[in-house]
Amino acid sequence: MRGYRHPSAIAIGAILLGVAILSTSPSLAQPQATKEEHKLTLRAIMQELGAEYLRLANALLIDDFKGLEESAKAIQTHLLPDEIVVAIKNKLGRNFRAFERADEQSHQRAADLVRRAAAKDISGAAKAFGGIADGCVSCHKQFRAPLRSLSD
Repeated sequence: MRGYRHPSAIAIGAILLGVAILSTSPSLAQPQATKEEHKLTLRAIMQELGAEYLRLANALLIDDFKGLEESAKAIQTHLLPDEIVVAIKNKLGRNFRAFERADEQSHQRAADLVRRAAAKDISGAAKAFGGIADGCVSCHKQFRAPLRSLSD
């Protein structure tokens, strides 16, 4: 039972609980439509990223380095369409630069996970995964409310 007091055991436990909860929600566990089929909204884009995040968590838990690398690459290379970027910029005004930095940081963190997965470094991959989670939470905390109207 001593392992449960270790920060990594707590983090893995939290990830498992989060994956279990999120995977029971079909709207979060699976993209609702292909990129071509859905109405292009910030919500749809975030749902696609959320689905990749869940695949990342699953791949991490079963040491699936190929799956880790693929999902991390999908997050690393995801782009926001110009029309969404313009809408975000119009909504955030001067705060748009902070949004750009947060987005760039998420791409960098995903690139770090790609490298660690390619090197089959499970401990490093877990740390990189945590960095992605921290980035998501931080960005949502700062920008979700002001951008909520773009999600509909």
